[in-house]
Amino acid sequence: MRIESPKQLAELRDTLSKKENAIKKKVMVCCGPGCLANGAAKIVDELKNQLKKKNIKDFDI
Repeated sequence: MRIESPKQLAELRDTLSKKENAIKKKVMVCCGPGCLANGAAKIVDELKNQLKKKNIKDFDI
């Protein structure tokens, strides 16, 4: 696809932005024995705190 005008670029940006926003995002934290021993539980706890602080409610932990 060749973009030949600023209008086409703006349309492409809008289309791609809508597609990206439709994708559910995931953050995965390893909680295997080695990772837990190195502080993974603290990362999970802080992630939960930040999600609550930012009032983000649509998450599974």
